[in-house]
Amino acid sequence: MNAIAPALISGTRMLPKGDLPVRIPVGRLGEPDEVASMALSMLTNAYLTNKVIAVDGGLFAY
Repeated sequence: MNAIAPALISGTRMLPKGDLPVRIPVGRLGEPDEVASMALSMLTNAYLTNKVIAVDGGLFAY
């Protein structure tokens, strides 16, 4: 099973109210189509297994 872990995506309710308290390393919010693109990529790659892919613009370093 694979999963996507999106963070701070524009046009969604995933944003905090008011100003963002932190600077995103890529310098902008993510877009819904970027999350959708990752989902499609994961669905079409049968060799990818047991992964959680962060779509966070570098916000959370693991």
